[in-house]
Amino acid sequence: MIGEYFRQLNNSSIVPLISLVVFFLSFVLLVFWTFTRKKNYLNHMKNLPLDNNIENKNSE
Repeated sequence: MIGEYFRQLNNSSIVPLISLVVFFLSFVLLVFWTFTRKKNYLNHMKNLPLDNNIENKNSE
């Protein structure tokens, strides 16, 4: 599949190649960031919408 993508480029433009690299790098960085988060942080963010003890600073 990737080989077919590179064959279709046929040296006509570098923009599709750059967009592929940017997408791939952003995907890899997002996966890396997701798996390196601490469980405490993830549990805090998961329970944040349900926590009634946090005051809304905008309502003051």
